[in-house]
Amino acid sequence: MCAPAACRRRIRNPFGRNEASAGRPREPSESQVAEYRTDSLSDACVIEVRGEIDISNVAELTRRVLESLADGETAIVLDLYNVTHLDSSGLSAVISAQQQISETPGGKLALVLDPTRLWRTFELRGLLALFLIADSREAALAALRDPGESAVRPPA
Repeated sequence: MCAPAACRRRIRNPFGRNEASAGRPREPSESQVAEYRTDSLSDACVIEVRGEIDISNVAELTRRVLESLADGETAIVLDLYNVTHLDSSGLSAVISAQQQISETPGGKLALVLDPTRLWRTFELRGLLALFLIADSREAALAALRDPGESAVRPPA
């Protein structure tokens, strides 16, 4: 058996906290919170999100989608290109948005995804066929205008 000091190893905390910060809430500067912006364009409403979508802020995404539908918008783009993390509550909110928008007469939803981040999340969960997906806001808006467009794939 080794001596306690000799056996001690520095173990990285999987939650990114050191012993000094353990047990206290993270400061806003320590985590990347989501930033939301809504733009009403002539042919669609664009809801842009940056940062991390998780249980702490997903209600804002849902609120903005419902508010857009209540305002009479039928074409909505969820621009998630700059989202760095999407937890299960965020993914559920995006799926719910698709369902709510598709139940609206003439309702269409397009997602903008970064091909190196969230694209794989949607692919692994078998959701690519469920959504109209583009790799840029311009491509998403063009796809919403073309009723025959089923999906826009990002470059390989």
